Amino acid sequence: ILAENQFNRIKRSVNGGLSWSADTTGLFGSAAWVAPIISHPDSAGIFYTARQQLFKSIDYGDNWFPYSTGTTGAIRELSISGSDPEKIYAVTGISLYLSTNGGITFFNRAAGLPNRVITGVCIHPDSSNVSLVSLSGFGGGHIFKTTNSGLSWFDVSGNLPDIPANDVLIYYPGHSTPIVLAATDIGVFVSSDFGITWPELAAGLPNTVS
Repeated sequence: ILAENQFNRIKRSVNGGLSWSADTTGLFGSAAWVAPIISHPDSAGIFYTARQQLFKSIDYGDNWFPYSTGTTGAIRELSISGSDPEKIYAVTGISLYLSTNGGITFFNRAAGLPNRVITGVCIHPDSSNVSLVSLSGFGGGHIFKTTNSGLSWFDVSGNLPDIPANDVLIYYPGHSTPIVLAATDIGVFVSSDFGITWPELAAGLPNTVS
């Protein structure tokens, strides 16, 4: 099990959580308050985390080595494609970067997005060219979609309230669906038409940050 506390202080357990040890060998640089940790979708033992660049581990997080160029600032979000693991998105504040070679080099893909903090990235599980991002702040859209790996983006916020969105998820129960969930400052909203309409997912959930 890999876990972390503030600023990417990674801990590792090899006995199901009974005991933990620090697991930051090879990591350096400034990190986000909540830094990302993601696993490779089809290769056991390979993990990625990020500070001011992407770090990779090939031994279940026991050792890390710097692996990327092209980003600026502490990386807050990472997302790897399940259908094409060579594609990885990284987020630093208002900047969005895409790697198409497994995280070695990143290029800016924020053109066309509002100048607001990006809070989440979700790559479609079986179509690596399609992704969604969520944005914080007020004024304008909060969920944007690309169908060409970030070369262009269009607003799919529909009738979402003008409030910060904190994350976005494409629902994928083993097959493609048009269902998307958005976590916002006033609760969870769900779209069954890939972003045209967004009713609130209110049954049993409070109207609070999610």
